[in-house]
Amino acid sequence: MNLFGRVEPASQVQRLRRRERAAWDRLVTEQNRRVYNLHLRVTANPEAAGDVAQETFVAADEVIYRVGGRSTVETWLYGGALNCQRDWRRRQGRQEVVGEIEEDLPAADPTVE
Repeated sequence: MNLFGRVEPASQVQRLRRRERAAWDRLVTEQNRRVYNLHLRVTANPEAAGDVAQETFVAADEVIYRVGGRSTVETWLYGGALNCQRDWRRRQGRQEVVGEIEEDLPAADPTVE
């Protein structure tokens, strides 16, 4: 049995594309814990995992029109979750680099224009 009971994957996608509230509520309710736990393993931070999980569902809403219906909604959602993880890791790397650069900068000279 899949996410929506006995409904075919194409019908699931159509309901999500039409932004049927019940379809999205069910998707989030049934998948949020799994998506959160996936992100928690990568971030090792409950707050960051929650943020990235939320980003996953927002991104899913933005790209639902691209889903062809050949795979299950779960497969498609987890692909999006992995993309959000990559984005999060990139942001973390940028934050660390910026911190290192700022430490190496000389103090500002107020006399220089």
